[in-house]
Amino acid sequence: MENAAIELSNNDFKVDVITFHETWTGSEIRGENFTVHRVKNPVGSHVNVLTWALTLGTEMQRVATDILAKDSEDAKMVHASEWLCVAPAIQLKLILGIPFTLSLYSTEAERSPGGPLNSSISYLEREGCAEAIWIFTRNEKTRDMIQKSYNVSSNRVLLFDSTSRPLAYALRRAAAELTIPGVNMSRRK
Repeated sequence: MENAAIELSNNDFKVDVITFHETWTGSEIRGENFTVHRVKNPVGSHVNVLTWALTLGTEMQRVATDILAKDSEDAKMVHASEWLCVAPAIQLKLILGIPFTLSLYSTEAERSPGGPLNSSISYLEREGCAEAIWIFTRNEKTRDMIQKSYNVSSNRVLLFDSTSRPLAYALRRAAAELTIPGVNMSRRK
């Protein structure tokens, strides 16, 4: 993600990356158009990774809302990386009317066997796929799983890799297409 953020910022996109760090928090300016914001989870201990992700997501959403409140005219899009960022991205979309894109490097069905925790993570992936304007993934197997399992049309799932179709290219495409009048920001199929 950092390479994509650097490439976007080098092409006159203002990029704010919100990421997790256990102890080091705050903002670090990495260039004229690129800032990294590190947040920690506001809750100390957790029962499982799902509760950890949801409480961290609340903090990520708080920081993103502060950033977007300052730069609301510049905000075009939110990008969520993996299922743990889906809940804050959906909230930002609904509250602020800003679309989001989603990167899924694999699906929960590919990573783990079934169970209640896995079902919850799959639910978040499904909701993210339903609400995101585009979903990015790196391989055909995951693309096919997303399309089949989450009922996503093929034109909304974009393949990328580090050489031929970097994420920055796909995000530039998404940002450019969002300027087209009449883009429907409602739930996608």
